[in-house]
Amino acid sequence: MVEPALSKWIVENAEKIAASIAMTVATFLVGRFWQGVIRPWIQNFFWQSNKRLSSSYKGEFRQVDAKGEFTKDHTDKVLSDQIELKQNASRVWGTMSVPEGRATSYNFEATMNDGVLRGTFASADPQKESIGSFLLVRKSGSKELKGWCIEPIEGNVIAYEYKWVPKS
Repeated sequence: MVEPALSKWIVENAEKIAASIAMTVATFLVGRFWQGVIRPWIQNFFWQSNKRLSSSYKGEFRQVDAKGEFTKDHTDKVLSDQIELKQNASRVWGTMSVPEGRATSYNFEATMNDGVLRGTFASADPQKESIGSFLLVRKSGSKELKGWCIEPIEGNVIAYEYKWVPKS
């Protein structure tokens, strides 16, 4: 049985307790809305247009061995992929379609800071375990990006010279 004094206290303070819980929930929801919707929208609105990337690129890459030399299999062969991306301020994400790759389609996430795009990718097909990362530098006054891509294959880390050329 509840003590009469405790019971009286609960009744007297029920409104205050309910108001405190409601304010806590409201504060949490406003904070989540600010971080998830309002702040990214403001950042994207004021993001400078010269920092924006094209929405589609043609990627070109050549495999390099541990010495930094192009491998015999890929000396003259430039492989390509198609990149479709979306950008919200410094956040970049999208897909890379590689017709000649181990996986035909990859999802990627990246960030663009000070002209450097750094990101990771993984196979869009869960049956094909293929992951990697890339680091691309934007050429001055251009939307073209050039750098490196690496991915583990059969216990080795394989490096590729990688370039993104805007389609439009």
